[in-house]
Amino acid sequence: MEKVGVGSLVITNKHFFFHCPTASSKIPFTKIIGVSPYSDGLEVHKEEAKPKRTVFQGFDPWFVMNVISQLSNL
Repeated sequence: MEKVGVGSLVITNKHFFFHCPTASSKIPFTKIIGVSPYSDGLEVHKEEAKPKRTVFQGFDPWFVMNVISQLSNL
């Protein structure tokens, strides 16, 4: 894995956004096929022909999993 940087993870009802001084990315919820929680973060599994690992660290993954769960019920 390659560390992209330290930044902000923002979750809306439509996207995951990650922004740091060196990079930014947006993952639409419609492209997410799964999420794996770890002790200090989570991995987002995307629907792509050649998916790259996307791992976010440095927060409580269970809080984020609960947010995702609540958003999927909207």
